[in-house]
Amino acid sequence: MSAASFAAFQKVHVLRIVTTKSNSGNQHNLVWEYIDSGVGDVLLMLPGFFGVAGTDFHYIQAMEQERRVISLTYPAAAARIAELVDGLVDFLNELHLTQVDLLGGSYSGYVAQIFVRRHPERVRRLVLAQTGAPDRRRLPLAAGLTRLFRWIPQAVLGALMRLTVRYYYPGASPEQTFWRDYFLGLVGSFTKQAIFHRFRVVEDYHRNYQLQTGDLTGWAGDVLLLESEADGMLSQPELETMRQLYPQARRVVLTGSHIKSVDQPEGQIEAIRGFLNSGLV
Repeated sequence: MSAASFAAFQKVHVLRIVTTKSNSGNQHNLVWEYIDSGVGDVLLMLPGFFGVAGTDFHYIQAMEQERRVISLTYPAAAARIAELVDGLVDFLNELHLTQVDLLGGSYSGYVAQIFVRRHPERVRRLVLAQTGAPDRRRLPLAAGLTRLFRWIPQAVLGALMRLTVRYYYPGASPEQTFWRDYFLGLVGSFTKQAIFHRFRVVEDYHRNYQLQTGDLTGWAGDVLLLESEADGMLSQPELETMRQLYPQARRVVLTGSHIKSVDQPEGQIEAIRGFLNSGLV
């Protein structure tokens, strides 16, 4: 893992663009940047909190030999779960895709869980990794951050985001160094709107959605539920809620913390490949 290997990846995996209409009252456009590689069954990879397609590059390289992989960047203008979910339908329609395998991890697990409930016919198999259900106990923090980041100057917001990156990637290993530099670079490229809207999506999820075990009754798809044994961001009650929501899921518990799926992804990649290739883990 190095800046050079990532640069080589970017040369081969060029970003493409699709523009769709928003379903919000403002009727603005949503600009979707995405990577599209490989052939076969489609795996749609939703990005984590930073919302950038290239962050999945290890997963793309591992999966693209066996299937078509589409990894996308969330539009900066999207500020609600419904806006992202309905925009994803329009995105798939633009690419003439009727059904996909859907991967949502962490932040994007929120989007994936609402997407499969609103559009179950578009999802063949669902992978949920290190993510949680709507939880009103998380709402005060989510709402507080949304209000804070709406009003503070972009320079201050960027400084706070950089501190957060350094907190989660403090090490001197090549992996930690690469990802710290990568995410610090992303923070420098973001507009205030893009970061603010990421937090609005989180608030919207915890404020306006409730999920039930029977929501997917009648949906014939399979579910893979990936957990980290020392997650650090999700409590044991939150993990148990996910297990109850998806009693049919194949569950895999991986060693390490929440961020290991980024800087040491090999175990998670193999679990996903096994699930997609055979339906068994």
